[in-house]
Amino acid sequence: MKTTVHAAAGASAMPGILSFRASTGIAELFPSPQAVVAVKQATLNGMCVLAPAVAPMAVTGGSGLSLAGSRAGRLAEGKKKRVRLIALNGKAVP
Repeated sequence: MKTTVHAAAGASAMPGILSFRASTGIAELFPSPQAVVAVKQATLNGMCVLAPAVAPMAVTGGSGLSLAGSRAGRLAEGKKKRVRLIALNGKAVP
């Protein structure tokens, strides 16, 4: 059940994250003033999508932490370190 919740929450959060990253990347590749304005307006309009996406991101993180449990080992420890950095980034960059 936990893996299903984790996968569903991650899948529902991913399109919002990818669309924001893709639009920023496109604006950086084609730095015309019109492109920058369009991305900034789309980002502002997309805030109504991003705010509800916070819940699936939080569920993804919580379920992943629950799935990891007390696992030990090099791979598990590396993943836990990366997830901590990702969480800090999410808090620092609203």
